[in-house]
Amino acid sequence: MATIERIPPNLEEATQNLGANWYQMFRCTILPLSLPGLISGSLLVYSISISGTTAAIAPPPAPSALTRGGVTAAVAHDLPGMLALDIAG
Repeated sequence: MATIERIPPNLEEATQNLGANWYQMFRCTILPLSLPGLISGSLLVYSISISGTTAAIAPPPAPSALTRGGVTAAVAHDLPGMLALDIAG
């Protein structure tokens, strides 16, 4: 939005004075001048969204198994700060 606000109004007036309609003014004046802001905003949104999906797609770490005296305890590290303990004997 800030990129479009920085476009001088006299450029829009000049395109209208030269006989351009609204679509031609947008296509030839507003869109090319606002393209850097559109690209940077799109990359910012993409980088935030892709970082959230890669954390969900990544496989969980393998559980570590401890065997002592014939009893196997598997500790799963699924959530940070949480441990799930499954004891089989």
